[in-house]
Amino acid sequence: MRIGPAWEKVKSLTQEEDPAALASLRRNYCAGQVRHWGADEQKAAETLYRLLKQAGGAEAAGQSETLAPGTFWPHAADR
Repeated sequence: MRIGPAWEKVKSLTQEEDPAALASLRRNYCAGQVRHWGADEQKAAETLYRLLKQAGGAEAAGQSETLAPGTFWPHAADR
């Protein structure tokens, strides 16, 4: 995955000008790339959604009690 174009969009949002700070932000941004997204990760996201819903109700998670079918692109697994 090329990170350049994506980073350029994020970089402008940081409003940071210090080169060392930008280098640190980019390193950490790149470290957060999703390299695997399978059934276990989707189940964890569903659990997190339920916890968010319990803690914050509709204000935090909307009206749905569960993640909507189709939330996750079916071809994203093991990318």
